[in-house]
Amino acid sequence: MEPGTAGSKEAEAERAPKTSVEVEVLSESWSVDSKHTGCYSGGKVQWSEATGLLGCLYDEELHLVDPTTQLPTQRASQEGDGILTFAIDTTGENACTSHRSGLLRHFLLGGAGCEAATSSWQSVRSWKAHDQLVVDLCFDASGSFVASGSTDRSAKVWDFAGYFCTHSFRGHNGIVSLVRFHPSKLQLVTVADSELRLWDLKSSSCIGVLKDHLASISSLCFGQTQSGSYQLLSGGRDQVVNVWQLEDTCTKLRTIPTFENIEGVAALPTQGLEQVCSSSQGKLAQWLSKGKAIPPYVIVTVGDASLLKVWNPINGVCLCEHASPHAATGLFRHVQSLDVTGGSKVVTIGE
Repeated sequence: MEPGTAGSKEAEAERAPKTSVEVEVLSESWSVDSKHTGCYSGGKVQWSEATGLLGCLYDEELHLVDPTTQLPTQRASQEGDGILTFAIDTTGENACTSHRSGLLRHFLLGGAGCEAATSSWQSVRSWKAHDQLVVDLCFDASGSFVASGSTDRSAKVWDFAGYFCTHSFRGHNGIVSLVRFHPSKLQLVTVADSELRLWDLKSSSCIGVLKDHLASISSLCFGQTQSGSYQLLSGGRDQVVNVWQLEDTCTKLRTIPTFENIEGVAALPTQGLEQVCSSSQGKLAQWLSKGKAIPPYVIVTVGDASLLKVWNPINGVCLCEHASPHAATGLFRHVQSLDVTGGSKVVTIGE
């Protein structure tokens, strides 16, 4: 048979190695290897400097998020009773939460150095706070008191160890949407619509009514001027930030036009910023390097213009601005300092 004929091809095929195809049957039993979980769906956020975790509301649960891994470490929830707002004390060991039922709950978190757990925290106590829903909560610097603002137009102060009311403040004509304790005094700032009130816990009286915003106030913070002395900053949807003097008499020091509706305001100490910006060539670093009339803090604002802006509280000049890194619309909703003493880091929350 001549080479290349059909017979020779059949012989070569017989000598060639045979291959087989194996079909692997997939298991019908599956387990989760990893998953993406959300950490924020709207509402309040609070940074815990003691634990290095960010408290966020997600699907009416309180989540503590680790910024380094961007993952929630633990969560607090109550089945059938969603969380509306919360506050975490300065030690990071306790959280007070407000629920749809009108109850306040105390969750024991564990604090700094506590190993993260996979299960939810359980509340250790609950109590009735107001006749209507509580929309904001805040601890004082010692963690002994927690303040609550309600839709019933009142604010209350609670002894957190005994769960009883020590003060009940009335006078606002609208929902008390924000409550903040003075960092170094037994005083409470409350907000309803465009009005601020300053209450003294020692005398149980209102010592200041601050009315200079033309629209609702969305954010409050304190800027430290010297040891034990603070100024109050209020940002509103009237496109201004007001700087208030709280020592002796409550007076407005200045109004800073921002040309956008303010959603969040924070104060950063300039002493820490000078060290952080020493090797930078940006506008803020150039301003700090001049060393002339440097205020003890600068103001950071975010709003609906999708810009983070830094302001001089003395003359109201915008020192620099940065475009929003947030996707979609890019709108900011909150800004908070992650380094209260150094002012080297901030966190922004956007849509």
